[in-house]
Amino acid sequence: MDSLRLNDLRPGMVLASALYNGKGIMLLPCGTRLTAKHLEQFKRWGVHQALVEALGSDEPSDAAETQIDAALLAAIDQALDEKFAVRDDDEIMAEVKRIVRKMTIEEALSRRRSDT
Repeated sequence: MDSLRLNDLRPGMVLASALYNGKGIMLLPCGTRLTAKHLEQFKRWGVHQALVEALGSDEPSDAAETQIDAALLAAIDQALDEKFAVRDDDEIMAEVKRIVRKMTIEEALSRRRSDT
C-alpha cells in the first residue's frame, strides 16, 4: 500500500482503504478504482492524499488468493459468474464484480483465521 498525495494519484489506481473527509464522512469505499472524475472531485472535497494498493498491482486480492484453497476460489468465481453476467463493455458491473470478489475472498480468509 502507498499513501499518495493528490498530485500523484492517477486514474486506474485502487483505494486500499475507504476515503473519508475531514468530518469523518465516507466519500469512497475501499477497493474503488479511481477515475479522472474522482480526482477532480478530490480537489473540491479537499482531499489531499489517499491510500492506494501497491503500484503495479492489477488485482488487490492477489495476495489473499494465494492463501485460500483453490477449490473454494473456484467456487467463489463460479458463484460470481452466475450472479454477475458482465458484458465486455460494462465497466461498472465488472468493477462491482471485482470488488465483491475481493471482499468475498477476504471474508473467507477472516473466517478461516477465526476458526483456528
